[in-house]
Amino acid sequence: MKNVTITWNETELLEVSGTYTKARPMSNDRINPPEDSDFEIDKILYKGIEVQGLFSDEDYYKIQDKCLMLIEN
Repeated sequence: MKNVTITWNETELLEVSGTYTKARPMSNDRINPPEDSDFEIDKILYKGIEVQGLFSDEDYYKIQDKCLMLIEN
């Protein structure tokens, strides 16, 4: 379980909890294809309140991308 705090709408802080899966590079055996890293969101909290249901699918993917960028950089 990974916890990440991101900035949303340039002013609001969201606390996001989820499961991070590291990217898997191409292997020489070609049995295991490469995979992108992933962050599966479990909770999105705003000021301690669960708000995951308030976001559209597009927003959800933006939040997921922000979390991945923070984790990997």
